[in-house]
Amino acid sequence: MGHDPQSLAGGLHLEEYLEWLGPDFDLLWLDVKNLNQENVDEVFARLYWLDKKYRLRSRTLVEGSFGSALGIFAKNGWSTALFMTTDDLSRLAAGRDAANIGGYFAGILQQLKTHGLEGVSYDLMLDHLVRGFLLPFLPQSCKCSAWRHAWKYTDADLLSKIKHYPHLSRLLIALDTLFDL
Repeated sequence: MGHDPQSLAGGLHLEEYLEWLGPDFDLLWLDVKNLNQENVDEVFARLYWLDKKYRLRSRTLVEGSFGSALGIFAKNGWSTALFMTTDDLSRLAAGRDAANIGGYFAGILQQLKTHGLEGVSYDLMLDHLVRGFLLPFLPQSCKCSAWRHAWKYTDADLLSKIKHYPHLSRLLIALDTLFDL
C-alpha cells in the first residue's frame, strides 16, 4: 500500500489498510497504476468483494490510465478518473510537443465519452493546461481531480490556495500519517 515504491508500507495490502482506516472515511482515492484490459476483470472482482465488506463503491475514486479498463468500473457505479500523466502534460507545457496538444486533449475527451468516465485526474502544477485546453470542452458533469503533494493539511494558507481552483471536485494534499501516501 502506498503511492511510490519508497513509500510502500511494508507490503501492506489494501484490505489491511481499510482495516486500519476503519469505517468512517469519506473518500478513498485508489490509484491503480497497472490497471489494463488484461487485469481489469481480476481487479474489478477483488474490489467488488472489498466493496461488499467495506462499502467502497460510493466513496472510492478509481484512477487509471486506460479508459477502456476504467469503463468497467464506471458502468458498475464507481467514480472514475482518467489519469493524465505528469510526463505527458509536462512535455506539452514545455512546448516540446506543442503540435500535438490539441490531439492529446481530444483523445482524453474521446476516452471520457466512449467509456462513460466520470472525470480526469492530474498534477495541479499543470492546471493551466487543463484550464486552457480541456476544461472549456468538458461536459458540466465531468469532474476534475488533482493532487498537490507540496501542500499540507496544516498549511495556514491552505484555504486561500484552494479557492483559486473552483473547477476541482477533489484535491489530494499531503497528510502526515503512519503511511507515506
